[in-house]
Amino acid sequence: MKQVGGISWVVVGVGVIALVSATLSVPIWKQNRYADLMKTQVELKKESLSLLAEVSKADMENRSLGALSRIDSVAKAMNLDFNAVPIKVMEIPR
Repeated sequence: MKQVGGISWVVVGVGVIALVSATLSVPIWKQNRYADLMKTQVELKKESLSLLAEVSKADMENRSLGALSRIDSVAKAMNLDFNAVPIKVMEIPR
């Protein structure tokens, strides 16, 4: 075998073939990576929408529990009818 500067032609040929195959496989790798990223993005969007729905549901429940009519019904059920007898705290002189 002939040598080029101490390296045989076989080693040079294998190196060139490896370089060419690596160069040609880059677009395929990029496309596969892009597809994986898009799948991950879709999964995260679904999870995000699910969490937003849960937050919205919790917010609606919180608002309904804080409504004055709800507080009044709970107060009546626990014998805390605060609207029955008004309490005069202090008379303000005029």
